[in-house]
Amino acid sequence: MSFLEKPMALTLAECDALSPPPNATALSCSWAYAPLYPEFTAAFERIQAGEIGRPMLIKSLTHGPGLPPPWARDLTQSNGMLAEVNSHDWDTVRWLMGSNLERVYTDVANFKGGAHGIDTPHFYDNVLVNIRFESGGLGSISGICPCEYGYDARVEIVGERGIMQIGEMQGQAVVVCTNRNRVSSPHLPHLAAAFCLGYIYEMEHFIKCIQTGSSPKVSGLDGRWAVAGVLAGTRSFFRRTTSLFK
Repeated sequence: MSFLEKPMALTLAECDALSPPPNATALSCSWAYAPLYPEFTAAFERIQAGEIGRPMLIKSLTHGPGLPPPWARDLTQSNGMLAEVNSHDWDTVRWLMGSNLERVYTDVANFKGGAHGIDTPHFYDNVLVNIRFESGGLGSISGICPCEYGYDARVEIVGERGIMQIGEMQGQAVVVCTNRNRVSSPHLPHLAAAFCLGYIYEMEHFIKCIQTGSSPKVSGLDGRWAVAGVLAGTRSFFRRTTSLFK
């Protein structure tokens, strides 16, 4: 049994090489999968129970506060921000929609690279992905890095009978309003502050699988789908936005 963090690999061929034989098991970790992160597990269960009806539209975003290191923004080493920043968004939209990806369309932009002295080829700090699922549902993924205001990961699912939102920007359940017409609350400074319990739960689950010989709740196929989405998204913006990188 192996423990894989995101992203699973750089190519689908590498994903297939990592996939276990039929009699083995593998764990591809993602905070989007049950029951490793409580808020997403709760949302998944309520969707499955039909509380908001059949999902029609899902929007997932991950915005990181700091500039990615050179290797993470280099497409040849990491598949870029779509993989390093938004890998879990690919997991999330597919899992909560309950359907595989059918079509991916991506736009990217570089707003802050010049100010940070970045000369990495094909660098982008903003990305927006539009998705159509095999179920007919629609989705989007938003990525910004650096956003500089703090760590931000949220999801919205619109169903036939209601809407569900997951996540918030507040780092604490404390809001202050002063006589200066200012309302403030601490923000989430980094990823660990938002999902510290998730890290614990995923390791507990992995260890339990080893101890009991049970199958993990997340397979290598789930990790492969995230990589497939990243690669499709990258091909999409390269086909239409080559002029951005001249």
